[in-house]
Amino acid sequence: MRICSRHKRPKKIDRHIRFLTCTLIMMGICTTSARPQVSSVVRSWRLTMASVSLAASTFGTAVASAPFLSTTSGDSLVAAAAKSTNARSSGDRKYRVFLAVGSNLGDRYCNIRTALQLLCNSSDTKLMRTSFWHETAPMYVTDQPSFLNGAVSLQTNLEPHDLLQTIKTIEAQVGRDLSAMRNGPRPVDLDILLYERRLSPSTANAESHASWEPRLVDTNDLVVPHSRITEREFVLAPLCEVAGPDLEHPVRKTSVRKLLEELRHEMEENKEPTVRVIPLPRSRMLYFNETLIMGVLNVTPDSFSDGGKWEDSTRNAVERALEMEQQGAHIVDIGGESTRPGADDVSAEEELRRTIPVIEGIRESTWVVTYIARIFRLASSSPFLYVILFSCFLLATGSEVAISIDTRKSVVARAAVNAGADIVNDVSGGTFDDLMLSTVAELGVPIVLMHMRGTPKTMQSMTEYEDVVADVARTLMERSQAAECAGIPRWIQILDPGIGFAKDQRQNLLLLKDMLRLRALTDELPILIGTSRKGFIGKITGVSRAEDRDVGSVASFISALSFGSRSKSCEIVRVHNVEAARHAALVLDAIKQVR
Repeated sequence: MRICSRHKRPKKIDRHIRFLTCTLIMMGICTTSARPQVSSVVRSWRLTMASVSLAASTFGTAVASAPFLSTTSGDSLVAAAAKSTNARSSGDRKYRVFLAVGSNLGDRYCNIRTALQLLCNSSDTKLMRTSFWHETAPMYVTDQPSFLNGAVSLQTNLEPHDLLQTIKTIEAQVGRDLSAMRNGPRPVDLDILLYERRLSPSTANAESHASWEPRLVDTNDLVVPHSRITEREFVLAPLCEVAGPDLEHPVRKTSVRKLLEELRHEMEENKEPTVRVIPLPRSRMLYFNETLIMGVLNVTPDSFSDGGKWEDSTRNAVERALEMEQQGAHIVDIGGESTRPGADDVSAEEELRRTIPVIEGIRESTWVVTYIARIFRLASSSPFLYVILFSCFLLATGSEVAISIDTRKSVVARAAVNAGADIVNDVSGGTFDDLMLSTVAELGVPIVLMHMRGTPKTMQSMTEYEDVVADVARTLMERSQAAECAGIPRWIQILDPGIGFAKDQRQNLLLLKDMLRLRALTDELPILIGTSRKGFIGKITGVSRAEDRDVGSVASFISALSFGSRSKSCEIVRVHNVEAARHAALVLDAIKQVR
């Protein structure tokens, strides 16, 4: 399974123990005369375990996707992040600091988020910007789990040694043993990379490199710039992302981009590269070491391609979701409102009615037990088959495939995440519902921000652009910044240029052809491409039925990724035919990665 955590608990061992224990118990009590009582026990256990599973799933989602843990009542990460980001315009901090952040023990993402929240709790220090996340192999001491690494930009009034002391205190609070082996496993690691002094309090652009001058430190307990920046790809790559590639190393007098290029040129060919990742609830990750496939599951009566196909039966919709997972989908995108051109709005209540049972069904997958039970009722003449049924039920768990909820409404997003969804996919980019961005920030899950004008009813009358690529990129970056200001860091943002939304055929093709430029204009944020079965493909190919446009759909995204992709690009394609898209993506990735 490609969407996973490399640091999960050993569930298989736990399941085997449960299986053997329950089998022995049931074999001891299962006799022919006791079969009715056993059936009652099985039914009671099924109901109890289903309730516990749902409660645990909801609780786990709430914990894993909660905002940064707070040390004071009423103070949340959302407030802290919003205050931190809003501090960009305040110009009241004395220093700018770049920190490397990392973890390879426990819930890595949660550990780092907690440490940053503690660091930014006071008025002295504010979080300004984040890099993206990278999973990297351990360095120096290699016999330990992989690291989750990133970098952040802070503004602070603390002097270098005061900040160092604060960091050490926070690391201990989060669980790091400061007396443990150097470079060994650790739940959190915060390293000061660069320190800069503000040149003028009235400087207009506080984030411009020209507004700051280097602050050098060379003492027994602190060296700034960090002495090992130039030998660590897992530091240089996120530093480029958060500071910009033109930031100059104050001692080497070379840009961080040049240092990164030199390091990658010197790296051993067989050395495991860093991998961009996006964290999901429950300690899972989306890994961008391949093109990711998002399968479309519309539980609507009027979607342009599969409307009405999965609406009437939750079981059928869940089966389709699990089928897409088996075919290679990394994400299942569930939508309860059609956004085809001309579609009418749907109430939040109706969206909830359509989508929540499907999400719960995917996570629980208890319908599998129903089929097993039917088979056993028809074929069993032995109580020992009840043992197998009971044990299979205990072993059965819901799917952990990533689920995105395709909605413009914050109330639907919240309910979906509480039910087990991992990502919010908002075709309006957070503009339809004023509460959407703050809600997603509170939930702490990734968001897809799509470019769109107007509503599905009006969007195709709003297709005037001076330069469609530049205009779309500019709007996407405005939405990205709005998300940051609301408390959604860049490391959990995904952008979608909105193919087919307020664009004509030529504009759609220009966006696909100039994907490399679009990527550069959007700061290399992950890009989602949704061309599947859309009208412009039908016009080009002459295929009127949406279901027959899969060949053209695959050609459209393969062409776009070939024109506008590099070996380390982060891409997601949203498709109806998962199997065809997965096969095409595997071939494309193999071609891109061959040396």
